[in-house]
Amino acid sequence: MSHYAAVFDMDGVLLDSESNPEWLNKAVVKTLDFLGLPVTERNMEYLYPRNIRKLEDISKKLGVSADILWDVRNKFYKGEKIKAIKNRGITPFDDIKYLYLLKDNYEVDIISNSPQEVVDVFISEFGYDDLFTYS
Repeated sequence: MSHYAAVFDMDGVLLDSESNPEWLNKAVVKTLDFLGLPVTERNMEYLYPRNIRKLEDISKKLGVSADILWDVRNKFYKGEKIKAIKNRGITPFDDIKYLYLLKDNYEVDIISNSPQEVVDVFISEFGYDDLFTYS
């Protein structure tokens, strides 16, 4: 095995999870519904990935503890993203096949802020078990 590695981000680099945000919108709506919060554009915006670093502030604005907000949001985020992968609502970019050209000289791997469960489903669902050297 090589001593070199090529590491790629999953979302937006390997997996086109951003061009059709339907799965994400479903997750956000389910989160708000579950917590009994109004489904407004602003509340939805709070729960998008780009704002998750502000979770403490957002939880105060929504009147929900940050721990509960994170747990509920993460549950629906994972569920909807996994469904979208399995239903091919989100798919890999076409050029991922070229990563096989690196495999002889590099360990090819993924780094992601998506939960490991989602990364695992991405790899197995699209048949990349023979490409990535993740643990």
